Amino acid sequence: MDKESEIYRFPEINLIAGCGAEKIMQKIYNSSLGARLLLRSDKFLNREWYRDNLVNYLEFFVPEEGFADITEELEGIFFIEVAEWEQEEQQIDSDQRQEESRANSDQEKKESQVNSDQGQKESQVNSDQGQKESRVSTDQEQKELQISTEQRQEGLQVVLYQKRNERWQMGDKNPRIRLKIIEWPFQIPFELELIPYAGTAVQVEEKILEDSISQEKIIYHMFSKEEYLSRSFYKIVEDLELISPMSWYKDSYDILTTHMVSGRKVSESFGQLLLENSIPLLKERLEIVDSFQDYKYMEKRWENYMSRFWTKPLPLCGSDEIERDDPKWHQVIRLCVRFFTPIFDVALKNELFIGDWMPQIGRYLD
Repeated sequence: MDKESEIYRFPEINLIAGCGAEKIMQKIYNSSLGARLLLRSDKFLNREWYRDNLVNYLEFFVPEEGFADITEELEGIFFIEVAEWEQEEQQIDSDQRQEESRANSDQEKKESQVNSDQGQKESQVNSDQGQKESRVSTDQEQKELQISTEQRQEGLQVVLYQKRNERWQMGDKNPRIRLKIIEWPFQIPFELELIPYAGTAVQVEEKILEDSISQEKIIYHMFSKEEYLSRSFYKIVEDLELISPMSWYKDSYDILTTHMVSGRKVSESFGQLLLENSIPLLKERLEIVDSFQDYKYMEKRWENYMSRFWTKPLPLCGSDEIERDDPKWHQVIRLCVRFFTPIFDVALKNELFIGDWMPQIGRYLD
């Protein structure tokens, strides 16, 4: 089955939301922000996901340096588009008010003429006013029809739904850009969350997304698997039980169970993070994370997170689906500690770890 016919198997609102996400990606990476915004996960940008899920949220990593400026610049990309829609609607109201004002002005002038012609003039004014009001109504209907037609011809639109009132400052919550995807008859809220990251991104990948409709190539950037793992575990050992969100654990587990990983690259990225922002008592912190296997508070947080976000079966690249068992909390901690222990050991010696992680056996290849 070709791609064009395949997309019609999806729920319409899911397809529109997915196409809207692709248009958002295109606008970002066609702008000057393209290389500075790193998509956190691209698993939502595929046809298998659209078939069973509504995508209305994307996360981007953004460097801490210039973070507030980047946030405002990102809003500006979409504000221009929503302003054009507002201007069209405002133009209709403006034209109507001008017509009504001219009609009222003509009436006042005619009423001030000679009394002997007053009756005749008033009749003429009323006639003119009726004609002008009729023209106003007709013009308004034509303009509204024209806008509706143009909107349908233009197809899907992505607009800024709500502009942020305050400039982001260090210590604030992660800012969210609130957008709306519009294609008749749907209006779908969509959010972009920006996550500040510190230090130098050692390993960044350039990836390509193919537009579902036009097949146009969209270039975007992400952390490599190794860079993401190093940053996720840095976050885990830095924040311990205060970590938020729990997706840092889930993402790490998913990578370690599905991808072969270069231990050397993870070691290199993790060492760079420690060099730029050291963490005290590093070895003791790894032991604390290991003890989380039996920590009921963290286990409960994990269960709540999984029940809220990962209750549906995962779709496969075909027509069938399989149920996937959620990993238990102790399994997640055990796997992460097994992966990072040798990397921690060499990091304490300012050395690089050499080894390839094999997801099939859950350990490094000897």
